[in-house]
Amino acid sequence: LNSVPGEQGLYIGGDWNMGNHMDSVDRCLSDPNSKYQPDTYGGLHWKDPTDLNDHDNGGVHTNSGVMNYWFYLLVNGGAGTNDNNESYNIQGIGFQKAQHIIYDALMEHLDTESDFADTRQATINATIDLYGEHSFVADAINNEDWNQPLC
Repeated sequence: LNSVPGEQGLYIGGDWNMGNHMDSVDRCLSDPNSKYQPDTYGGLHWKDPTDLNDHDNGGVHTNSGVMNYWFYLLVNGGAGTNDNNESYNIQGIGFQKAQHIIYDALMEHLDTESDFADTRQATINATIDLYGEHSFVADAINNEDWNQPLC
């Protein structure tokens, strides 16, 4: 990735850091914990989604670290043990396929009431829509290890 402006003036650098300006880093997709965001559902830095009295409306921005890390792993793959002490081993599928999957999931399968479990199913459905049920990509995204970092 090169540093490129997004539609809302966001920049994502080749180091997977993201910010409002090229010299400002608000999120790190490859290591959300380094920016005090969770990389695991219910893990370190997780905000209670039912606590609507905090500055982040139930963690709507903070908890995005989980999906940021999910996208990073989807692109690059990775193995380790998450904050809930569960191991995972994810095979990456590359940026182009990953961006198509998340776009299709957002446009065709998710709505404003969707949660993390809905998102997992939406990305599986989007992958089947785009690449077929028995494709390499479908096998990679339907890996049971996705339950550990995401749900």
